[in-house]
Amino acid sequence: MTRDLTAEEVTAYLSARADRLPWRAGPGGIGHMAGGERHILTVVRPVDGGGEPVLLRVPRALDERQRVKARREAAALARLPAGIAPRLYWFDERGLGTAPTIVMQLVDGVDGQWSRLRDLTQDRARALGRTLAQVHAVPVAPAERPDGDLGAVLLRRIATEVDARLSTAEVLAVPAARATAGRLLRYHALVLRPLLQAVQAGVFRDGVAAFSHGDLGEGNILWRPDGSPVLVDWEEARTADAAEDIAYLFAENGLDAARRAVIRAGYEGAKEPDPSLWQRVECYLPLVILGSAAWWLQRWARRVRVEGGGGAGDLPGDAGHYESELNRRLEQVDVELDRVAREGDDRAARALVTLAR
Repeated sequence: MTRDLTAEEVTAYLSARADRLPWRAGPGGIGHMAGGERHILTVVRPVDGGGEPVLLRVPRALDERQRVKARREAAALARLPAGIAPRLYWFDERGLGTAPTIVMQLVDGVDGQWSRLRDLTQDRARALGRTLAQVHAVPVAPAERPDGDLGAVLLRRIATEVDARLSTAEVLAVPAARATAGRLLRYHALVLRPLLQAVQAGVFRDGVAAFSHGDLGEGNILWRPDGSPVLVDWEEARTADAAEDIAYLFAENGLDAARRAVIRAGYEGAKEPDPSLWQRVECYLPLVILGSAAWWLQRWARRVRVEGGGGAGDLPGDAGHYESELNRRLEQVDVELDRVAREGDDRAARALVTLAR
């Protein structure tokens, strides 16, 4: 389904499920919400005034991958504490237009002033730390936990994930992308060294997997006027190392040391972390930067091919958008390389820095 939904379609859908909403819906309260690249977003407000509005979300692509993501998000919303994520009203596996349909609370009255996390005040940074601690405190059943200690799980995943992104046909077909991929593979070899040392030292041994958001970019963190954050877009939610969630938040949003420290203080004030949590965060930071750069490189190469007359046009935006985002991650790679060059205590590490440049 690629088009926006009509008021009549939404009204008919809600009328058949009138017992699930505490108020009456009608065409006059239904409108399209801008901003959904991968989803059709429809806002429904009560026709009689009282009651909170809801958001209907339907994926534009009806493939199995999008169905899995929708199921994952609905399951996450159903188990999260009130207030830190939108309230789930219901989930239909085959709802509007046979698409997986999520009906959730519309987070209204959002304060857009703080959409840039690098500009957060101390109060909001601390509140974000508390909210993330609440997420990581959600009970996880033993069956949901990964098999093996967190270090083993991490090494199994990164052995394939980044390499797979950097060796796709799209990347290899674009000379500039292929050259950047080679550079990132050398950087990968560099950051694996301290990671292996940390695993061997037992840094990951006592860590316990936690319920995690998985995609804490600033676009997925909304702010109420009272300064409290609401986390949205739970399609990547999973049981994983809480340290990876935190590292992603820090690195993906370019947070400086001062804001990282305040978020940490808020986190520790709400939940006592396991003893090695912050050591593991430091291990994950370069891997998050690398993984993000590889993700944007793959999509940039895909757009370049599309604009050159090859490949399928399944991504929004032009190649310039993806190149800009890629370059921002490559700048972070350079910062990490500078740090290793300063702190490297052996000739092999310094040689890898030279190669990675």
